Amino acid sequence: MPAPVSQQKIIFKRKHNWLMTYLYVGTFGSFTGFFLCFLAAFFFSGIGNGSTFRQIPVIFRAQHLKGLTEGTPRHAAALRQAEIESGAVTGFTAGIAAYGFFFIPAMFANFSVTSAMWGFVGFYASCVVVAWWFHARPGAEAPS
Repeated sequence: MPAPVSQQKIIFKRKHNWLMTYLYVGTFGSFTGFFLCFLAAFFFSGIGNGSTFRQIPVIFRAQHLKGLTEGTPRHAAALRQAEIESGAVTGFTAGIAAYGFFFIPAMFANFSVTSAMWGFVGFYASCVVVAWWFHARPGAEAPS
């Protein structure tokens, strides 16, 4: 039969209760934090992936059709060229991005974990800056 709560609450006065709790947070709690960060990275990676491949045709179409009148031969030719380039950019981008499966393990193999992680943080920060500068800020070159 379990002991009543009145007898168990004494643990809150015990130093080693707090020390062991602290150590456990440092082990399992860190794993939980790591796992949640992994899930968040997976989630945001998916959003970024979908957003990138959705933006490519929008950007190329807008750039090619800028200033053209719909229904004209120049408009039709520009639309076709935008489709061709969008397909090519999508394929090229996906091909280059596939090297991530090579570069990420290579970073961990050639640098300390801390250095590799800071490298990733720097890369992702540069991605945010590039996306904001060229696509999100007021007056951006290719808003999407």
